[in-house]
Amino acid sequence: MPAVVAIFIAFLMQTWISGCKLPSDRTKADDVPLNLLLDNLMKKKPNTVPLTAIFLDQRS
Repeated sequence: MPAVVAIFIAFLMQTWISGCKLPSDRTKADDVPLNLLLDNLMKKKPNTVPLTAIFLDQRS
């Protein structure tokens, strides 16, 4: 019985790790290379509004 519980917990942990990694891999595949982004920003400056700010982090 303890072996069955241990196998179940190992399976559950592996599933959890795979499930957490999948969205991260998909996001990285959709990333724009930094050089391309900077070139585009140099060609056309983004619109700005005075006295406003946007903060980006991994959750954004």
